[in-house]
Amino acid sequence: MKKRWIALLLALGMIWTLSACTGETPSRKPIQEDEAGGQQQEQAGKEEEQPEEKEEQGLPTVEKQVVLDQDGLMVTAVELAEDPIWGIGLKLLVENNSQQNYALRCDTLAVNGYMMSTSLFSADVSAGKKANETMYFSDGDLEAAGIETIMDITARFTAYDPDSYEDLWGPVEVTLPTSAAGSEKQPAMDQGKELYHQNGVRIVGSYVEEDTFWGAGVVLFVENTGEEDVVISCDDMSVNGFMVTPYFHCQVNAACRAVSHITVMESDMEANGIQAVENIQLAFRGYSPDSYDTLFETDPVDFSVAQ
Repeated sequence: MKKRWIALLLALGMIWTLSACTGETPSRKPIQEDEAGGQQQEQAGKEEEQPEEKEEQGLPTVEKQVVLDQDGLMVTAVELAEDPIWGIGLKLLVENNSQQNYALRCDTLAVNGYMMSTSLFSADVSAGKKANETMYFSDGDLEAAGIETIMDITARFTAYDPDSYEDLWGPVEVTLPTSAAGSEKQPAMDQGKELYHQNGVRIVGSYVEEDTFWGAGVVLFVENTGEEDVVISCDDMSVNGFMVTPYFHCQVNAACRAVSHITVMESDMEANGIQAVENIQLAFRGYSPDSYDTLFETDPVDFSVAQ
């Protein structure tokens, strides 16, 4: 449990520092792309010009319903709500009708088929007790995925013993449609240069952010059209010919998408005298989140950044 709380505190710290620091906007440089990619980028810009009407419609609703009932632990979806600090979240009623103390976590979460951050949801419910909890969606995740209307939510829950920290059951996947289900087609945020497309996995490099809180980041669109969940990491990364340490871990469930960042720390940039990202080389690795078996490994992938 200590490790889980440390992870939660780090995630909280990251959210607060990124949202509250300086107010400066990181500079974005598109990854050099093919002509077709440029046309996609232009079209995406046109689509982004008119988001206001949808925002004025307010949040969709969800029907109050039991979404999970397992071994005496029952989870009821209550409503979608928006908090001025935490953003949009799904309110849940967690009831423990057993004689076993339970802790419940969400292992993976997807909105409109895009993977969301889930590290801030955990609920401890003693035997015979109830708890009102809210599972929040990251504003950054929603914006990066181009999600203006929440149409459906898919979550995988796992229950574990709060004393021994051993998993008791799960993960159990539940899907919850909203009143807006099927009202529009969720766009693929795949503007950029295709870096990999094999084994049911497609990776597109969108742009590089410089002068972020941490240093620099490479923003990727990842799509998994296969039947198996995959975790993608990268290694052997160099920026402008200098080796750096990439921080990247992206799980994309089967038939899902994600927009994720490869982070290069500012200390790495400074140590190598890198003032602006010009070209990057790296290798991707995909592995199973359950067995950790390698599903694919790429040769070195090279791409450059528009200056």
